[in-house]
Amino acid sequence: MDNYDKHAEVLNTLVYTLNSGVKGSIELSKSQLEEWEECYKSNKRFVIESGKYVFGLNPNLVADFKCLRAQSIETSSVHIIQTHIEEAEKELEEDPLISFKIVCKCSATYLTPSRKSRRKSNCKYCQSPVFVDYSSGIIETHYGNGLLMTNTKYVDKNAARPEGYDDLKRTYSGSRREEIRV
Repeated sequence: MDNYDKHAEVLNTLVYTLNSGVKGSIELSKSQLEEWEECYKSNKRFVIESGKYVFGLNPNLVADFKCLRAQSIETSSVHIIQTHIEEAEKELEEDPLISFKIVCKCSATYLTPSRKSRRKSNCKYCQSPVFVDYSSGIIETHYGNGLLMTNTKYVDKNAARPEGYDDLKRTYSGSRREEIRV
């Protein structure tokens, strides 16, 4: 096997723990991994050349080891990423970002995106709490229909949701950081 083929071969990671508690790892080809397993079973020293380094491992000093196969690592990471994407998409469908018009007693008025189910937030200028005002109903914003959050008047926190609330879908299409001063 020439030098090029060594680099093209898929490497597996051997993770080992010595009796002293020190952990280590090394990249091994499939043939090197089989050689390690034979050395471990027959209690012979395992010595390989990896690039310009020579690596040796005494099975008598190894408390335990495991092999992480390259393909299984790749497959599991793809599966984990795919699961996170599916969960995020499901969350967006169930609780989409919509536009909220914030009207604060500090005289700030601006639009900001937030989850549809959000009932309370803070003014970005004075940090005072603002609450969703369902009595104002659905309002028109630059991005489409949205809701009003205010602290300039008493807001009944137990008020029923306005008509058309369930029809509010993702109305905010701008960047999450983008906010418009009205």
